[in-house]
Amino acid sequence: MNLRVITSIITLLLFFTVNAQKTYDLGLYLGGTNYVGEIGNKSYLAPNSGFFGVLGKLNFNEKIALRGSFIYMNLHDNDRDAKDNFRGNGRGKNLYYSFDNSNLEGTIALEYTPFQLFSDSALPISPYVYAGFSVLYGVNYITR
Repeated sequence: MNLRVITSIITLLLFFTVNAQKTYDLGLYLGGTNYVGEIGNKSYLAPNSGFFGVLGKLNFNEKIALRGSFIYMNLHDNDRDAKDNFRGNGRGKNLYYSFDNSNLEGTIALEYTPFQLFSDSALPISPYVYAGFSVLYGVNYITR
């Protein structure tokens, strides 16, 4: 499909839903992060840092919504925190690697839900199309 055709369809969908009653949704992301890789502890579920974010959604009608989110995350690990004999002892050469990574992410997107399956059941399914733009800014510090 041509980019002009896609832009025209989105513009028409938004134009026909402008007069509809709008509802707003707000939410929070809260959680923990941990790195699983070549540095630090090998545990899969051992959060050592947190992340948080804010999500906002403007519902034009039951099919079209505009969504925006902002997320901050810090990810770090250190070989000195490792519980195995190789990483925790400096890799046999007194080398203790560590890193610290901070990320900011902003997203704005359009959501379109064309139909709903099993709408009368206790577990309805709603497939949707999600298209948007995200920006990620990260700062990395790697030390030895």
